[in-house]
Amino acid sequence: MGLVDVRDNRERRSCRFRRATQLPMVLILMSIILVHIVALQTANAQTVVGTLTLTGGEDILSTAVIDTANGFAYFGTGTVPGKIVKVRLSDFTRVGALTLDRGEGPLTSSVIDSANGFAKKAPRSSAKDT
Repeated sequence: MGLVDVRDNRERRSCRFRRATQLPMVLILMSIILVHIVALQTANAQTVVGTLTLTGGEDILSTAVIDTANGFAYFGTGTVPGKIVKVRLSDFTRVGALTLDRGEGPLTSSVIDSANGFAKKAPRSSAKDT
């Protein structure tokens, strides 16, 4: 076996190695593409089942909490004064709204204590409010 034969054998093994490592990479890439296609089809399969019309000044919803125990969602508006809108989750209807005092708003965060029946919404603080 001469020097040329050794080089030929190495080149053949190198080609087989490249093909062997390329196949799993191709399969991984094909799997990723397939997952993305399926995910996009699932995302596009969502449909609108209903709408909720809010009254004037309730169009900039900036925070929300859900009271699962009682079946309501509370949305805070990004308006001044801020508003808290109550929505019944069973039929997705607007139950009512509470308008905060002048200068209280926009609402930027909220927490809920369902066990004790409280929802707290925090207005954004600014130099004008102090």
